[in-house]
Amino acid sequence: MKQTLIALIAALGLILSTLAFEKDGKVKTVTIEGSVGNVSLVAGQGMCFLTVKPAGNGKPASSGTEAEAEQKVILGSMRFLIDQGFTPRAGDAIRVVGIPMADKSLAASRIDLPERKQSVQFRDEQGRPLWSGGRQAGPMEPGMGGGPGIGGGRGGSGSRGSRGRGGRN
Repeated sequence: MKQTLIALIAALGLILSTLAFEKDGKVKTVTIEGSVGNVSLVAGQGMCFLTVKPAGNGKPASSGTEAEAEQKVILGSMRFLIDQGFTPRAGDAIRVVGIPMADKSLAASRIDLPERKQSVQFRDEQGRPLWSGGRQAGPMEPGMGGGPGIGGGRGGSGSRGSRGRGGRN
């Protein structure tokens, strides 16, 4: 569990370190349009993602950066997607506003599925994931988290309640 937490913190640090910021503190974004290719909804500790297929001419319609023939878009946690009712399907028309990452993928900031009349905001203007909870950190500073956690601890941050597994406080 501790190794997993360390790996997740390291991954978050890597993601945050690759964000490019505008002068006003907002992250630089790119907009692409096309259709949903593959959808990978990963339960557990992985990040869900999808691919965007080109809009007609062999490349996704984009503004702000060069796009590859098929663009990987990192979505976020499965729980967040379920809470938002976000269920993209292969072939759906899609418009993605995303943050360019070092590996050429995009971290979704906002996704519109026009045929379904659905829009989901994934990150705020500073690039912070809306599912992260907790205190609001600065744009390059990871948050502390504030969700209910999954452990059976004795209360406080990261536990499910004030009583441990033994039922004692």
